[in-house]
Amino acid sequence: MNTLRPFAALTLAAGLLGMTACTSYYQVSDPSTGKTYYTTDYKQKDSGAVEFNSLRTGERVTVQNSAVKQVNEQQAKYGPMPGETATTDKAATTKPAGSSTTSTDTKTNAK
Repeated sequence: MNTLRPFAALTLAAGLLGMTACTSYYQVSDPSTGKTYYTTDYKQKDSGAVEFNSLRTGERVTVQNSAVKQVNEQQAKYGPMPGETATTDKAATTKPAGSSTTSTDTKTNAK
């Protein structure tokens, strides 16, 4: 009877590991504002807007004009690696002189 216990524990551990490994991460960029957000789930509305919860701030965000791409967990939690750009839109990656990043989600502010 005790031979099932180790098997059950191993099955449970494998199942829990499998559930955490299946999370997908997305980068949502708003080319009109230059903001970049990260999320694990998003919803495309009929109007074309994308709605999601920001992974970093927890706030509910709706972006009318967006670029969405799948990224890995490291990028979603900590941002792009050195040498990588945060967005897929060239216009959104160009920062005006004197701009700064002011929140946990990438945000470009023109001064």
